[in-house]
Amino acid sequence: MDFPSFIVVFSFSWWLFFFLLLPIGNQVEEAPVPGQSTGAPAGIKLGKKAVWATILCLLFTGMYFAVIHYGHLSIEKMLHVKNWQEWEQKQHEKTQ
Repeated sequence: MDFPSFIVVFSFSWWLFFFLLLPIGNQVEEAPVPGQSTGAPAGIKLGKKAVWATILCLLFTGMYFAVIHYGHLSIEKMLHVKNWQEWEQKQHEKTQ
């Protein structure tokens, strides 16, 4: 995986994990300020959630890179190419 691919996977997964973590641990304010919604969260702790999103994103991106880099998942396998090792060898010979 080249660097631009890493950036795309990292940024997409970071936002995904961040939005998944947003509702976790929210508490409703007991005495809301007049004009404030009664369902508004009291302390959302965005910094803590951003750190957790970064940690999860690094783990996910690392696993994604390992799966792609070590050949556990490839386009040939996804397209169900018969005898994909032979196909891969032919593709490798074409590039040389």
